[in-house]
Amino acid sequence: YNAANWDCWIAPLPADCTSSYEVNKGNTELTETDCIRGDMANIFRWAFFFAPLWASILFCIVTMIVVHRTMKKSELNFQKKYRFSQNSGKRKVSDEVKKQSIRYSLAFFIVWTFPTLARIVQFFQEVHPVLVVLSGTTIGLQGFFNALIYFRPRYAKCVKYDRWYNKVWALVHSTIFFCCYNDDYTKDSVDYVGRTSVNTEQTSMSMTAKSMGSQHIVGYPEGKDEEKREEKDDEWHSNGEEGDATTKVKWASETQG
Repeated sequence: YNAANWDCWIAPLPADCTSSYEVNKGNTELTETDCIRGDMANIFRWAFFFAPLWASILFCIVTMIVVHRTMKKSELNFQKKYRFSQNSGKRKVSDEVKKQSIRYSLAFFIVWTFPTLARIVQFFQEVHPVLVVLSGTTIGLQGFFNALIYFRPRYAKCVKYDRWYNKVWALVHSTIFFCCYNDDYTKDSVDYVGRTSVNTEQTSMSMTAKSMGSQHIVGYPEGKDEEKREEKDDEWHSNGEEGDATTKVKWASETQG
């Protein structure tokens, strides 16, 4: 370990010494390395840190894409199965997963882009002081960005206060003094799926329909009054109400009655 620009890390000593890798390639007149310590430090940096780092970041991004696509597919299947409109909820769970994944991935890029560029430049020339400062500043902010991202849903659920600093204090209070705070501050027991969710009336009516029996969740009386069922189905399609849960539940209630 030697001085490595903004920190003490894997680095050659002296900084401008010739590694044994360069000597073996014949790019120098030396017959052996003149490094006191840190021979082939640039290779070790990438082999043991930056290569695994970016492989992990790529793995996280791919995993998040797969999770989002799976959730979106499940939502579409649910909407298709129960004939709910895709516009019944302005914010779907998959949308929130996508946005949270983007924030999480963006934090990695903000933190590690400058240090990675600095180590790439270091292969060819001396690193510019501005890039050194940017690298040293961002490399320690991973935890800070993660905290912002993970606390954001709790901040958004804090509806007890309107002012942002009151919400921040409620968040800090509930995190540090978790044994003595009011759950109404941050609604930790409630899942966050966006400020605008599915219409409450439609959700309530959907649950009412479900309680009538699974065969009537979309308002279709199975094996009974087939002509009326088809007539109502055509009426929904012509009025563009294919996903109107309230209409479907009303029809289910009428047929049940």
